[in-house]
Amino acid sequence: MSIESRRSARYTDFIPVSVYVYQEGRDDSLAGPFSGTIVDICNYGACLLMSNVTIDSFHVYHSTRKNKSAYLHIKIESHPRLEGTHIDARPVWLNTFQREDFRERMIGIEFLAVALQHQEINTLIDNL
Repeated sequence: MSIESRRSARYTDFIPVSVYVYQEGRDDSLAGPFSGTIVDICNYGACLLMSNVTIDSFHVYHSTRKNKSAYLHIKIESHPRLEGTHIDARPVWLNTFQREDFRERMIGIEFLAVALQHQEINTLIDNL
């Protein structure tokens, strides 16, 4: 059995979010909103649970990974203390699981360095 070593503690919660894809230097979104839920979070990243990851031919994970200047803009939708908070991140891994007709994707995201310098992430975690 291996013991996982992480940079910071993970916290489990279910936080509804909207996910948009932006590109550095542009004011309008490339895609979105996608609906999702943060299922765990730490100071450096989070795990998103999403049932739909495509709009037209845009895939929230693959298309964003191909475009090095694209990033995810995650907006917290309905959390009593965090509504309206937003965090920018990049996707780092994707896992799909399916049971019969039920299919979900888990996307691991890493917060952008700029986001790590802001108080939003610490506030978000402190308020869980």
